[in-house]
Amino acid sequence: MVNRSGLLLAVLLNRVGRGAGFFRTVYYLPKMTPAVATASIFFLLLNGNTGAINQGLRFIGIEGPQWLVDPTWVKPSIVLMALWTVSGTMVIFLAALKNVPRDLYEVASLDGAGPVRQFFSITLPMISGALFFNVIILTIAAFQIFDQAYLLFWRDQNNPAPEASLFYAVYLFQEAFRQFNFGFAAAMAWLLFVILMILTFIQVKVGNRFVYYEGERS
Repeated sequence: MVNRSGLLLAVLLNRVGRGAGFFRTVYYLPKMTPAVATASIFFLLLNGNTGAINQGLRFIGIEGPQWLVDPTWVKPSIVLMALWTVSGTMVIFLAALKNVPRDLYEVASLDGAGPVRQFFSITLPMISGALFFNVIILTIAAFQIFDQAYLLFWRDQNNPAPEASLFYAVYLFQEAFRQFNFGFAAAMAWLLFVILMILTFIQVKVGNRFVYYEGERS
């Protein structure tokens, strides 16, 4: 979802002419917000009783869920918080879009290709390198989710957190720095490293078949 959202924002910003720098700055500002401040904002937004999101849903006649309590909605709340920093992915896509030759679109337009056909036949293949890079980075980041889960659910030790928010990195942290089981935590870290290495190797082997690298021989 982060990958798709970043690509969508990049495509929209790439089409903006006047004032593009302003919009790029505005969209990138959330990335500069400290994780603790972001978690505090979303803790208020996602509060099941008084949160701004549920208040807005009540205004249109919808009873919002208990985002931070109901196990079904725990992961969606973390996804919402992760989307706050989608601008990092957006910048990579935007840089790739700027490097796509404009004459390719002109030729395709003369051949009768519409915007949708141009996107799938020109844009995606030409930015496949950036897409491939973001897939690998975001896959690694997904296995290392810690800030969002810990700050939203596990920061306050007096209130029990739902088990749905106990991600691998959070459990590793608890074993190492709460239970002081450093040996077990080290084994967990090595296991995570091996899993990520295997997944990255598979992604590289599979992805290289679909990625276009500029200058490669046909």
